[in-house]
Amino acid sequence: MKKMLNFVWLMKVKVVLKIFSLALFIGAAIIELKALLGLNYPPDVKVYHALVIQLAAISFLLMLYIQELIKKVSKARKRWEKLANNLTCCVILVDKNDKVSFWNKKAEEILEWKAEEVLGKDISFLFSTKSSAPIAEICTVHLRGLKKCETDILLKNGRLKRVELTDIPLSGARDKERLLIVRDPLEVSALEGKLMQSEKLACIGHLAAGVAHEISNPLSSIQSLVQLVQRKSKEQETQKNLKKVREHIDRIARIVRELVDFSRPTTGEMTRVQINDIISSAVGLLRYDSRCEKLKFELALNENLPEVKGVPDQIHQVVMNLILNSIDACQKMGSTIEIKTYRNGKFVVMEVIDDGEGIKPEIIDRIFEPFFTTKDVGHGTGLGLSVSHGIVASMGGHIKVESTPRVKTKFTVCIPVDNQEVK
Repeated sequence: MKKMLNFVWLMKVKVVLKIFSLALFIGAAIIELKALLGLNYPPDVKVYHALVIQLAAISFLLMLYIQELIKKVSKARKRWEKLANNLTCCVILVDKNDKVSFWNKKAEEILEWKAEEVLGKDISFLFSTKSSAPIAEICTVHLRGLKKCETDILLKNGRLKRVELTDIPLSGARDKERLLIVRDPLEVSALEGKLMQSEKLACIGHLAAGVAHEISNPLSSIQSLVQLVQRKSKEQETQKNLKKVREHIDRIARIVRELVDFSRPTTGEMTRVQINDIISSAVGLLRYDSRCEKLKFELALNENLPEVKGVPDQIHQVVMNLILNSIDACQKMGSTIEIKTYRNGKFVVMEVIDDGEGIKPEIIDRIFEPFFTTKDVGHGTGLGLSVSHGIVASMGGHIKVESTPRVKTKFTVCIPVDNQEVK
Protein backbone atom coordinates (compact mmCIF):
# COMPACT_ATOMS: atom_id res chain seq x y z
CA MET A 1 0.00 0.00 0.00
CA LYS A 2 2.75 2.42 0.98
CA LYS A 3 4.64 1.64 -2.23
CA MET A 4 1.49 2.11 -4.31
CA LEU A 5 0.65 5.45 -2.65
CA ASN A 6 4.21 6.68 -3.20
CA PHE A 7 3.94 5.72 -6.87
CA VAL A 8 0.59 7.53 -7.29
CA TRP A 9 1.97 10.58 -5.53
CA LEU A 10 5.07 10.62 -7.76
CA MET A 11 2.96 10.32 -10.93
CA LYS A 12 0.74 13.23 -9.87
CA VAL A 13 3.78 15.37 -9.14
CA LYS A 14 5.05 14.65 -12.65
CA VAL A 15 1.66 15.63 -14.13
CA VAL A 16 1.65 18.90 -12.18
CA LEU A 17 5.16 19.72 -13.35
CA LYS A 18 4.21 19.04 -16.98
CA ILE A 19 1.07 21.21 -16.71
CA PHE A 20 3.10 23.97 -15.06
CA SER A 21 5.70 23.74 -17.83
CA LEU A 22 2.88 23.90 -20.40
CA ALA A 23 1.43 26.99 -18.74
CA LEU A 24 4.87 28.67 -18.78
CA PHE A 25 5.36 27.70 -22.42
CA ILE A 26 1.95 29.12 -23.38
CA GLY A 27 2.65 32.30 -21.44
CA ALA A 28 6.00 32.67 -23.19
CA ALA A 29 4.32 32.11 -26.56
CA ILE A 30 1.83 34.89 -25.86
CA ILE A 31 4.64 37.28 -24.98
CA GLU A 32 6.50 36.33 -28.19
CA LEU A 33 3.32 36.92 -30.26
CA LYS A 34 2.77 40.31 -28.69
CA ALA A 35 6.38 41.26 -29.38
CA LEU A 36 6.22 40.16 -33.00
CA LEU A 37 2.77 41.38 -33.95
CA GLY A 38 2.20 44.17 -31.50
CA LEU A 39 -1.40 44.84 -30.62
CA ASN A 40 -2.67 44.77 -34.25
CA TYR A 41 -3.44 41.06 -34.55
CA PRO A 42 -5.01 39.64 -37.69
CA PRO A 43 -8.56 38.29 -36.92
CA ASP A 44 -7.51 34.62 -36.95
CA VAL A 45 -4.53 35.33 -34.66
CA LYS A 46 -6.84 37.12 -32.21
CA VAL A 47 -9.02 33.99 -31.97
CA TYR A 48 -6.00 31.76 -31.32
CA HIS A 49 -4.68 34.29 -28.85
CA ALA A 50 -7.93 34.13 -26.84
CA LEU A 51 -7.92 30.33 -26.90
CA VAL A 52 -4.32 30.22 -25.74
CA ILE A 53 -5.12 32.54 -22.83
CA GLN A 54 -8.08 30.33 -21.83
CA LEU A 55 -5.92 27.22 -22.08
CA ALA A 56 -3.29 28.82 -19.87
CA ALA A 57 -5.93 29.74 -17.27
CA ILE A 58 -7.41 26.23 -17.32
CA SER A 59 -3.93 24.71 -17.01
CA PHE A 60 -3.20 26.88 -13.98
CA LEU A 61 -6.52 25.93 -12.29
CA LEU A 62 -5.89 22.25 -13.07
CA MET A 63 -2.45 22.52 -11.48
CA LEU A 64 -3.98 23.97 -8.30
CA TYR A 65 -6.64 21.21 -8.24
CA ILE A 66 -4.05 18.44 -8.57
CA GLN A 67 -1.94 20.02 -5.83
CA GLU A 68 -5.00 19.87 -3.56
CA LEU A 69 -5.54 16.20 -4.50
CA ILE A 70 -1.92 15.42 -3.62
CA LYS A 71 -2.44 16.98 -0.18
CA LYS A 72 -5.56 14.84 0.37
CA VAL A 73 -3.80 11.63 -0.75
CA SER A 74 -0.86 12.42 1.54
CA LYS A 75 -3.23 13.09 4.47
CA ALA A 76 -5.15 9.83 3.81
CA ARG A 77 -1.87 7.90 3.62
CA LYS A 78 -0.71 9.29 6.97
CA ARG A 79 -4.08 8.49 8.57
CA TRP A 80 -4.00 4.90 7.26
CA GLU A 81 -0.42 4.38 8.46
CA LYS A 82 -1.25 5.81 11.91
CA LEU A 83 -4.24 3.47 12.20
CA ALA A 84 -2.24 0.41 11.13
CA ASN A 85 0.66 1.30 13.46
CA ASN A 86 -1.65 1.49 16.47
CA LEU A 87 -3.21 -1.94 15.95
CA THR A 88 -2.34 -4.67 18.46
CA CYS A 89 -1.48 -7.19 15.74
CA CYS A 90 1.15 -7.35 12.99
CA VAL A 91 -0.05 -5.93 9.68
CA ILE A 92 2.02 -6.85 6.62
CA LEU A 93 1.10 -5.82 3.08
CA VAL A 94 2.55 -7.80 0.17
CA ASP A 95 2.38 -6.69 -3.48
CA LYS A 96 1.78 -8.81 -6.59
CA ASN A 97 5.51 -9.63 -6.76
CA ASP A 98 5.52 -10.95 -3.16
CA LYS A 99 7.49 -7.91 -1.97
CA VAL A 100 6.74 -6.36 1.43
CA SER A 101 5.15 -2.92 0.85
CA PHE A 102 4.02 -2.16 4.41
CA TRP A 103 5.20 -3.33 7.84
CA ASN A 104 3.56 -1.83 10.97
CA LYS A 105 5.04 -1.06 14.41
CA LYS A 106 3.61 -4.21 16.03
CA ALA A 107 5.35 -6.32 13.38
CA GLU A 108 8.63 -4.66 14.38
CA GLU A 109 7.93 -5.52 18.03
CA ILE A 110 6.82 -9.14 17.63
CA LEU A 111 8.91 -10.25 14.62
CA GLU A 112 11.98 -8.15 15.57
CA TRP A 113 12.54 -6.85 12.02
CA LYS A 114 12.55 -3.07 11.43
CA ALA A 115 10.40 -1.78 8.56
CA GLU A 116 13.38 -0.38 6.67
CA GLU A 117 15.01 -3.83 6.76
CA VAL A 118 12.10 -5.63 5.10
CA LEU A 119 10.38 -3.13 2.76
CA GLY A 120 10.88 -4.31 -0.80
CA LYS A 121 12.11 -7.72 0.38
CA ASP A 122 10.49 -11.01 -0.71
CA ILE A 123 8.08 -12.18 2.00
CA SER A 124 9.33 -15.77 1.82
CA PHE A 125 12.22 -14.83 4.15
CA LEU A 126 9.76 -14.95 7.05
CA PHE A 127 8.80 -18.58 6.64
CA SER A 128 10.88 -21.39 8.03
CA THR A 129 10.10 -23.48 4.95
CA LYS A 130 12.56 -22.20 2.37
CA SER A 131 10.69 -21.91 -0.90
CA SER A 132 10.84 -19.90 -4.12
CA ALA A 133 7.09 -20.33 -4.57
CA PRO A 134 4.90 -17.19 -4.64
CA ILE A 135 3.33 -16.03 -1.40
CA ALA A 136 -0.10 -17.33 -2.44
CA GLU A 137 1.27 -20.88 -2.62
CA ILE A 138 3.28 -20.50 0.61
CA CYS A 139 0.19 -19.31 2.47
CA THR A 140 -1.83 -22.17 1.01
CA VAL A 141 0.74 -24.64 2.36
CA HIS A 142 0.84 -23.05 5.80
CA LEU A 143 -2.87 -22.35 6.13
CA ARG A 144 -3.97 -25.64 4.54
CA GLY A 145 -7.11 -24.05 3.15
CA LEU A 146 -7.97 -22.33 6.45
CA LYS A 147 -8.43 -18.60 6.95
CA LYS A 148 -5.97 -18.70 9.82
CA CYS A 149 -3.71 -21.14 11.61
CA GLU A 150 -0.65 -21.31 13.84
CA THR A 151 2.69 -21.58 12.09
CA ASP A 152 6.40 -20.81 12.58
CA ILE A 153 7.92 -17.46 11.59
CA LEU A 154 11.64 -16.84 11.30
CA LEU A 155 12.84 -14.02 13.56
CA LYS A 156 15.81 -11.76 12.87
CA ASN A 157 18.09 -13.66 15.27
CA GLY A 158 17.36 -16.95 13.53
CA ARG A 159 14.91 -18.31 16.12
CA LEU A 160 11.51 -19.65 15.17
CA LYS A 161 8.45 -18.05 16.76
CA ARG A 162 5.01 -19.63 16.90
CA VAL A 163 2.41 -17.18 15.62
CA GLU A 164 -1.19 -17.11 14.47
CA LEU A 165 -1.27 -16.25 10.75
CA THR A 166 -4.24 -14.91 8.78
CA ASP A 167 -4.00 -14.48 5.01
CA ILE A 168 -6.42 -12.04 3.32
CA PRO A 169 -6.15 -11.78 -0.50
CA LEU A 170 -7.20 -8.28 -1.55
CA SER A 171 -9.23 -9.37 -4.56
CA GLY A 172 -10.36 -5.83 -5.31
CA ALA A 173 -6.80 -4.58 -5.67
CA ARG A 174 -5.56 -4.24 -9.24
CA ASP A 175 -2.11 -5.51 -8.38
CA LYS A 176 -3.40 -8.53 -6.35
CA GLU A 177 -1.98 -7.47 -3.01
CA ARG A 178 -2.26 -9.69 0.06
CA LEU A 179 -2.76 -8.66 3.66
CA LEU A 180 -1.09 -10.84 6.30
CA ILE A 181 -2.24 -10.50 9.92
CA VAL A 182 0.14 -12.01 12.48
CA ARG A 183 -0.73 -12.36 16.18
CA ASP A 184 1.10 -13.73 19.19
CA PRO A 185 -0.91 -16.81 20.34
CA LEU A 186 -0.11 -15.97 23.98
CA GLU A 187 -1.76 -12.55 23.62
CA VAL A 188 -4.75 -14.15 21.90
CA SER A 189 -5.06 -16.68 24.74
CA ALA A 190 -4.83 -13.88 27.32
CA LEU A 191 -7.65 -11.96 25.62
CA GLU A 192 -9.78 -15.10 25.44
CA GLY A 193 -9.10 -15.68 29.15
CA LYS A 194 -10.26 -12.15 29.99
CA LEU A 195 -13.41 -12.68 27.94
CA MET A 196 -14.17 -15.95 29.74
CA GLN A 197 -13.54 -14.23 33.09
CA SER A 198 -15.98 -11.44 32.18
CA GLU A 199 -18.64 -13.95 31.12
CA LYS A 200 -18.11 -15.93 34.32
CA LEU A 201 -18.41 -12.79 36.45
CA ALA A 202 -21.63 -11.86 34.65
CA CYS A 203 -23.16 -15.30 35.36
CA ILE A 204 -22.09 -15.23 39.01
CA GLY A 205 -23.49 -11.70 39.29
CA HIS A 206 -26.97 -12.86 38.28
CA LEU A 207 -26.73 -15.83 40.65
CA ALA A 208 -25.48 -13.64 43.51
CA ALA A 209 -28.41 -11.23 43.15
CA GLY A 210 -30.89 -14.09 43.54
CA VAL A 211 -29.03 -15.67 46.47
CA ALA A 212 -28.76 -12.33 48.29
CA HIS A 213 -32.49 -11.70 47.94
CA GLU A 214 -33.42 -15.18 49.21
CA ILE A 215 -31.07 -14.92 52.21
CA SER A 216 -31.78 -11.35 53.33
CA ASN A 217 -35.46 -11.84 54.20
CA PRO A 218 -35.17 -14.88 56.55
CA LEU A 219 -31.94 -13.41 57.95
CA SER A 220 -33.79 -10.30 59.08
CA SER A 221 -36.38 -12.48 60.87
CA ILE A 222 -33.68 -14.53 62.62
CA GLN A 223 -31.90 -11.35 63.73
CA SER A 224 -35.11 -9.94 65.20
CA LEU A 225 -35.83 -13.17 67.10
CA VAL A 226 -32.29 -13.29 68.53
CA GLN A 227 -32.62 -9.68 69.74
CA LEU A 228 -35.97 -10.53 71.33
CA VAL A 229 -34.50 -13.55 73.18
CA GLN A 230 -31.54 -11.45 74.31
CA ARG A 231 -33.85 -8.90 75.90
CA LYS A 232 -35.91 -11.54 77.73
CA SER A 233 -33.11 -13.86 78.84
CA LYS A 234 -31.03 -12.97 81.91
CA GLU A 235 -28.81 -16.05 81.98
CA GLN A 236 -25.16 -15.19 81.39
CA GLU A 237 -24.41 -18.37 79.39
CA THR A 238 -27.41 -17.77 77.14
CA GLN A 239 -26.38 -14.17 76.57
CA LYS A 240 -22.87 -15.35 75.67
CA ASN A 241 -24.18 -17.87 73.14
CA LEU A 242 -26.63 -15.37 71.67
CA LYS A 243 -23.80 -12.87 71.23
CA LYS A 244 -21.93 -15.46 69.13
CA VAL A 245 -25.09 -16.08 67.12
CA ARG A 246 -25.39 -12.35 66.44
CA GLU A 247 -21.77 -12.17 65.33
CA HIS A 248 -22.39 -14.92 62.81
CA ILE A 249 -25.59 -13.22 61.67
CA ASP A 250 -23.68 -9.97 61.18
CA ARG A 251 -21.10 -11.85 59.13
CA ILE A 252 -23.82 -13.39 56.95
CA ALA A 253 -25.38 -9.92 56.53
CA ARG A 254 -22.00 -8.53 55.45
CA ILE A 255 -21.61 -11.31 52.89
CA VAL A 256 -25.10 -10.58 51.58
CA ARG A 257 -24.28 -6.88 51.23
CA GLU A 258 -21.08 -7.73 49.34
CA LEU A 259 -23.03 -10.09 47.10
CA VAL A 260 -25.43 -7.27 46.28
CA ASP A 261 -22.52 -4.90 45.60
CA PHE A 262 -20.93 -7.55 43.38
CA SER A 263 -24.07 -8.22 41.37
CA ARG A 264 -25.18 -4.60 41.16
CA PRO A 265 -22.40 -2.09 41.84
CA THR A 266 -23.42 1.05 43.70
CA THR A 267 -24.96 3.53 41.31
CA GLY A 268 -24.21 7.18 41.60
CA GLU A 269 -23.61 10.33 39.64
CA MET A 270 -20.58 10.32 37.37
CA THR A 271 -18.34 13.23 38.23
CA ARG A 272 -14.73 14.33 38.09
CA VAL A 273 -12.71 12.67 40.80
CA GLN A 274 -9.25 13.49 42.17
CA ILE A 275 -7.80 10.13 43.23
CA ASN A 276 -5.20 11.78 45.48
CA ASP A 277 -7.98 13.19 47.69
CA ILE A 278 -9.63 9.77 48.02
CA ILE A 279 -6.31 8.09 48.91
CA SER A 280 -5.52 10.72 51.55
CA SER A 281 -8.99 10.32 53.03
CA ALA A 282 -8.77 6.51 53.09
CA VAL A 283 -5.31 6.46 54.67
CA GLY A 284 -6.38 9.03 57.27
CA LEU A 285 -9.32 6.83 58.18
CA LEU A 286 -7.30 3.61 58.37
CA ARG A 287 -4.56 5.04 60.57
CA TYR A 288 -6.93 4.58 63.52
CA ASP A 289 -7.41 0.86 62.73
CA SER A 290 -5.74 -1.27 65.42
CA ARG A 291 -4.15 -3.43 62.70
CA CYS A 292 -2.18 -0.40 61.45
CA GLU A 293 -0.31 0.26 64.71
CA LYS A 294 2.74 -1.67 63.48
CA LEU A 295 2.54 -0.39 59.91
CA LYS A 296 4.07 2.59 58.15
CA PHE A 297 2.33 4.39 55.27
CA GLU A 298 4.44 6.12 52.62
CA LEU A 299 2.57 8.32 50.13
CA ALA A 300 4.11 9.55 46.86
CA LEU A 301 1.16 11.35 45.27
CA ASN A 302 1.76 13.37 42.10
CA GLU A 303 0.64 16.94 42.77
CA ASN A 304 -0.25 17.54 39.09
CA LEU A 305 -2.34 14.39 38.74
CA PRO A 306 -5.30 14.92 36.36
CA GLU A 307 -8.83 13.99 37.34
CA VAL A 308 -10.71 10.86 36.27
CA LYS A 309 -14.41 10.43 35.57
CA GLY A 310 -16.28 8.05 37.85
CA VAL A 311 -18.50 7.53 40.90
CA PRO A 312 -16.57 8.72 43.99
CA ASP A 313 -18.00 6.00 46.28
CA GLN A 314 -16.94 3.27 43.87
CA ILE A 315 -13.40 4.61 43.52
CA HIS A 316 -13.22 4.94 47.32
CA GLN A 317 -14.27 1.28 47.57
CA VAL A 318 -11.47 0.22 45.19
CA VAL A 319 -8.86 2.21 47.16
CA MET A 320 -10.06 0.82 50.51
CA ASN A 321 -10.12 -2.78 49.23
CA LEU A 322 -6.54 -2.62 47.97
CA ILE A 323 -5.18 -0.93 51.11
CA LEU A 324 -7.05 -3.35 53.41
CA ASN A 325 -5.59 -6.25 51.42
CA SER A 326 -2.10 -4.88 52.05
CA ILE A 327 -2.87 -4.35 55.74
CA ASP A 328 -3.95 -7.99 56.09
CA ALA A 329 -0.75 -9.13 54.35
CA CYS A 330 1.50 -6.94 56.53
CA GLN A 331 1.05 -8.07 60.11
CA LYS A 332 4.76 -8.11 60.93
CA MET A 333 6.78 -5.45 62.75
CA GLY A 334 8.08 -2.63 60.61
CA SER A 335 6.05 -3.42 57.49
CA THR A 336 5.54 -0.61 55.00
CA ILE A 337 2.64 0.14 52.65
CA GLU A 338 3.61 2.49 49.85
CA ILE A 339 1.01 4.26 47.69
CA LYS A 340 2.02 6.10 44.51
CA THR A 341 0.11 8.04 41.88
CA TYR A 342 1.29 9.35 38.53
CA ARG A 343 0.18 9.85 34.97
CA ASN A 344 1.14 7.40 32.22
CA GLY A 345 -0.09 8.60 28.84
CA LYS A 346 -3.89 8.53 28.81
CA PHE A 347 -4.13 6.88 32.23
CA VAL A 348 -3.97 7.92 35.86
CA VAL A 349 -2.02 5.19 37.68
CA MET A 350 -2.24 4.21 41.34
CA GLU A 351 0.20 1.69 42.82
CA VAL A 352 -0.29 0.01 46.21
CA ILE A 353 2.93 -1.73 47.26
CA ASP A 354 3.59 -3.75 50.43
CA ASP A 355 6.35 -5.98 51.79
CA GLY A 356 4.00 -8.53 53.32
CA GLU A 357 3.44 -12.25 52.76
CA GLY A 358 2.89 -11.91 49.01
CA ILE A 359 0.92 -14.11 46.66
CA LYS A 360 2.02 -17.57 45.56
CA PRO A 361 2.63 -17.93 41.80
CA GLU A 362 0.19 -20.84 41.50
CA ILE A 363 -2.78 -18.74 42.70
CA ILE A 364 -1.96 -15.25 41.42
CA ASP A 365 -4.13 -15.76 38.31
CA ARG A 366 -7.17 -16.51 40.48
CA ILE A 367 -7.18 -13.58 42.89
CA PHE A 368 -9.79 -11.62 40.90
CA GLU A 369 -12.19 -14.57 40.85
CA PRO A 370 -15.27 -14.08 43.06
CA PHE A 371 -15.20 -15.93 46.41
CA PHE A 372 -11.52 -16.81 46.02
CA THR A 373 -9.61 -15.92 49.20
CA THR A 374 -6.49 -17.03 51.07
CA LYS A 375 -7.67 -15.54 54.37
CA ASP A 376 -8.83 -17.60 57.31
CA VAL A 377 -12.50 -18.53 57.62
CA GLY A 378 -14.46 -15.55 58.92
CA HIS A 379 -11.89 -12.98 57.78
CA GLY A 380 -12.83 -12.52 54.16
CA THR A 381 -15.47 -13.31 51.56
CA GLY A 382 -13.24 -13.25 48.46
CA LEU A 383 -15.35 -10.53 46.83
CA GLY A 384 -13.26 -7.41 47.48
CA LEU A 385 -10.88 -7.77 44.53
CA SER A 386 -13.65 -9.05 42.23
CA VAL A 387 -15.78 -5.99 42.98
CA SER A 388 -12.77 -3.70 42.53
CA HIS A 389 -11.92 -5.37 39.21
CA GLY A 390 -15.50 -4.83 38.01
CA ILE A 391 -15.58 -1.16 39.06
CA VAL A 392 -12.27 -0.32 37.36
CA ALA A 393 -13.24 -2.23 34.19
CA SER A 394 -16.55 -0.30 34.02
CA MET A 395 -14.49 2.91 33.93
CA GLY A 396 -12.44 1.65 30.98
CA GLY A 397 -9.42 0.82 33.14
CA HIS A 398 -7.65 -2.29 34.40
CA ILE A 399 -5.91 -3.75 37.46
CA LYS A 400 -2.81 -5.91 37.43
CA VAL A 401 -0.78 -7.52 40.20
CA GLU A 402 2.89 -8.48 40.59
CA SER A 403 4.14 -10.40 43.60
CA THR A 404 7.29 -12.00 44.97
CA PRO A 405 6.32 -13.98 48.12
CA ARG A 406 7.71 -12.50 51.35
CA VAL A 407 9.40 -9.70 49.37
CA LYS A 408 6.96 -7.37 47.61
CA THR A 409 3.45 -7.24 46.19
CA LYS A 410 2.29 -4.45 43.88
CA PHE A 411 -1.25 -3.75 42.70
CA THR A 412 -1.41 -1.31 39.77
CA VAL A 413 -4.70 0.41 38.92
CA CYS A 414 -4.98 2.30 35.61
CA ILE A 415 -7.98 4.58 35.02
CA PRO A 416 -8.45 6.74 31.89
CA VAL A 417 -7.85 10.47 32.28
CA ASP A 418 -10.99 12.60 32.00
CA ASN A 419 -10.38 14.98 29.10
CA GLN A 420 -14.02 16.04 28.58
CA GLU A 421 -16.63 17.90 30.52
CA VAL A 422 -18.80 15.71 32.71
CA LYS A 423 -22.32 15.66 31.27
